[in-house]
Amino acid sequence: MEQNINLMIEDFKDNLINTINNAGFPPSIVYYILKDVYSNVESSYFSYLRQQKRQIAENQLQQLGQVQQEQTELNLADAAASEDKED
Repeated sequence: MEQNINLMIEDFKDNLINTINNAGFPPSIVYYILKDVYSNVESSYFSYLRQQKRQIAENQLQQLGQVQQEQTELNLADAAASEDKED
C-alpha cells in the first residue's frame, strides 16, 4: 500500500506540473493561482484535523462510558452477591 500511495503522489505531482506548464500562464499568475489553491487546501486540511480530533475524543468518551457502565454492573453484582451471603 505504501508503494501504491507513493506512486499516486508522484503521478499527481507530475500531472499538476504538466497542467501548469501547459497552461501557458506567466509565473506571476501561476503564483497567485497556486497561492489561492494552497489556501483552500490548507483550510480543508485543518478542518479535517479538527474533525478527526473530535471523532477521537467522542470515541474515547464512549469507551470510557462503556467501562464505567461495566464497572457499575460489576459493583451491583458484587453487592447483590454480598447480600445473598449475609442472608
